[in-house]
Amino acid sequence: MPVPPAKALATFLAAAREAMPGFRWVEPQNLHLTLRFLGYLDETTVARLITELSGLRAQPFELGVSELGIFGGSGLARVVWLGVRRGAQPLIELAAQVEDVCRRVGLPPADRQFRAHVTLARARDRRGAPLGELPPVPAIRPWPVREVVLFQSRPRASGANYLPIFSLPLRVPQPRRSQRASSAPAKA
Repeated sequence: MPVPPAKALATFLAAAREAMPGFRWVEPQNLHLTLRFLGYLDETTVARLITELSGLRAQPFELGVSELGIFGGSGLARVVWLGVRRGAQPLIELAAQVEDVCRRVGLPPADRQFRAHVTLARARDRRGAPLGELPPVPAIRPWPVREVVLFQSRPRASGANYLPIFSLPLRVPQPRRSQRASSAPAKA
């Protein structure tokens, strides 16, 4: 997540951490939106994945987040997240392309259907934890999404550390010019 929206959430995350210690709250610099969880991959598979991801075609778009949500049940929350209110369709299309790439390099299908969200916290107990009243989520202006990044996750006691290993810029498709037009001299 870019710095401005992550910074806007920093105060909220600090207050939520204080109010709900039964959850591991994501550090603002680690906020992200996962298109596909990959798990452990060997170097050969990562190299093939990067080659295939290079073929993704998508245009930049705006992303906006909205209300809080949870994954869990029976009065216990396992994950607290922010939903996507703007840019959901381009994310769904990107996630589908990433899933196709994963299948081409031999990964098993994703175990869950893609649901656009930004994870804010995970319960310390795998079964979940009661979620009390949280502070209000600040208004966050939509931001441009201009790249897809493949991260390596390194677990730590305080939460995962994410290292970028590949970045793919999203580009507006360029119109195709005919052979004749591209070889003609420019006129002023």
